[in-house]
Amino acid sequence: MKLTLAEAAVGAGAVLEAPASMANAGALVARGYSIDSRTVAVGELFFAVRGERLDGHDFVAAAIQRGAVAAVVSRARVAALPDAALAAPLLIAEDPLIALQALAAHVRRQWGRRVIAVTGSAGKTTTKEAIAAALGAKFNVLKSQGNLNNTFGLPLQLLRLEAEHEVAVIEMGMNHSGEISALTRIAAPDWGVITNVGTAHIENFAEGQTGIARAKFELVGALPSNGVVFLNCGDPYVSQFGRDFPGRAVYFGSGHCADPQLLEATEDLAGLHLRFRAGEREGALTLRLLGAHNAANAMAGLAVALEAGVELDAAVKALESLTAGDKRGEVIEIGGATILNDCYNSNPEALRSMIRTLAARPAAGRRILVAGEMLEQGEHGPALHAACGRAAAEAGLDLVAGVGGNAEHLAAAACKGGVAALFLPNAEAAGRWLLQNLQAGDVVLVKGSRGVHLERAIEVVRNPARPVTPRTNIYVDGFNFFYGAAKDTPFKWVDIAKLCAAVLPGIDIGRIRYFTALVNPTPGDPSKRTRQEMYIRALETLPNLTVHKGHYLQSAVFMPLLNPPPPPASRQVEVLKMEEKGSDVNIATYMLVDAFRRDCDQLVVITNDSDLAETVRIINKELGIPVGIFNPHTTDTAARKTARTGKAAKAFPSIALRKVAKFVRDIRSDGPTCHMAVSQFPDTIAGAHGQVVRKPAGW
Repeated sequence: MKLTLAEAAVGAGAVLEAPASMANAGALVARGYSIDSRTVAVGELFFAVRGERLDGHDFVAAAIQRGAVAAVVSRARVAALPDAALAAPLLIAEDPLIALQALAAHVRRQWGRRVIAVTGSAGKTTTKEAIAAALGAKFNVLKSQGNLNNTFGLPLQLLRLEAEHEVAVIEMGMNHSGEISALTRIAAPDWGVITNVGTAHIENFAEGQTGIARAKFELVGALPSNGVVFLNCGDPYVSQFGRDFPGRAVYFGSGHCADPQLLEATEDLAGLHLRFRAGEREGALTLRLLGAHNAANAMAGLAVALEAGVELDAAVKALESLTAGDKRGEVIEIGGATILNDCYNSNPEALRSMIRTLAARPAAGRRILVAGEMLEQGEHGPALHAACGRAAAEAGLDLVAGVGGNAEHLAAAACKGGVAALFLPNAEAAGRWLLQNLQAGDVVLVKGSRGVHLERAIEVVRNPARPVTPRTNIYVDGFNFFYGAAKDTPFKWVDIAKLCAAVLPGIDIGRIRYFTALVNPTPGDPSKRTRQEMYIRALETLPNLTVHKGHYLQSAVFMPLLNPPPPPASRQVEVLKMEEKGSDVNIATYMLVDAFRRDCDQLVVITNDSDLAETVRIINKELGIPVGIFNPHTTDTAARKTARTGKAAKAFPSIALRKVAKFVRDIRSDGPTCHMAVSQFPDTIAGAHGQVVRKPAGW
């Protein structure tokens, strides 16, 4: 909805401020809304929201330069914004995300027509598409784009509402209890659709599926007393949701309580053929979608359309026009083989349904399942994956490849059931295996959780010559890094992201974890703690870097002097012994957790500490994820140590690390090409909370 900046400020609960030269800034019109400076269009209002990895305040100037009409920013960050941002109108709020949600709620209520919310453990996006298509036979429909269904995406969808829209179909996702309630407070839905209750995100629910059911029921509880709820009659949880609902409950699916009721579903190369009963009429339709589970999704679309007054024949015709979305059952032909690309996401229920689809599909060659790990299954993960492996064996598939993490249990169960099976560590390895083993006539189902990125496997097969950019996590042993690479050098004001990109060009840095202990000032260096805190604040300006702080232990010990003075002088000296506490354990823990969750394709550790050798070995050898070492102790360091001790010193990482690391890179060498020298922060940095961070003297 197009709004003037003055109107947008009121709706968002923000204060509009503009340069004195812009006397009538409030009359400027926002023609759209964005939270991404890379895609913001001319005339759009940019919200500088802070996400898990990036803070929009770091990109306000870029958004303005791309043509954004104004930006919504946090009051705490205004002072640190660059001049290019301050030259544009700003809507100042306490939190840009809350302002985004408030404006979306304002626009929805100002628009004032019917909003239909769709949720469920699986099938939300396809059901949303089916509902929008069926309603589109009669109404002008706004539907959510893609799966933008969370606290960031849903408000952006509502802000697309215009006067000509007669109904809105909005998807709602969740992975914790309370999330759907929060989304309903923004969208204020009149009607609600619930597809099913499965095991997706079950690790976040102590009560298991029962907890997931309660979270989905939040949508029912948010509907008005004159609202309508559409429930899957075939789901044991969802079919019970209408019992105490004061409004109208409409049931769809294959159960006896359903109207429209699915009578029969058969699948062949032409599509999914459905026979159904709606009221007193029977009908048939053919969906160009893979998987019998899409039958219930189509019945949901039909139920909503009929309730809204769409003629049955018109709704059926619209549903038959549906096509597969991106990575949601696409059929790809490569070299005479057929790939069923359903890798957008996965859960046990959807995977078993697609296994049945694969088993029923004609194939001149083999039927192969490439199943990526299903994430967020918690303690249930091994058993749920094994059950899918048994389902693959019972379906008579020819070969099963489990990819990443718990998918090993899937492959093992399939093998135990008599199917040839193997385990591959990641998507790239799966792609290489397919490239070497795929044959004409094979039919391959590729399906896994979003975090496994199995589309990369398909890309390897499609474009075997294109290099794959590995997503790399960086783990920095701050103590080892500082005292190995930075001690006695001017290179202490280092941008870790620039350093890693310089040492290992071409990597895609996923996240950087910097581990350090907080030092204490000493009589000889009273400003040590202040300098360290300044450097940590500088590091925290990097959008994908997290600082993990430990602490030091210190104790006094007495040591004898080699050449003691004559009595009565003391023949021993008190020494303050200090050691870092927790850093190695923290690094190892985060490395292992990230590796087991397949958070990246490879890991790099900046350290010379042999205590991490076993962690590196486990990840490299047992999990099959490459781990490299950036060595902070260089030839220059070794030369100084040789001069100090009189014994030859080597610059290489510890022998233990050298034995287990996939590769080793020096991060510092002498001369003007030193990686440390070219990776410095600028002297002044805008801090994460609006403060100015300045380079410490002498660094």
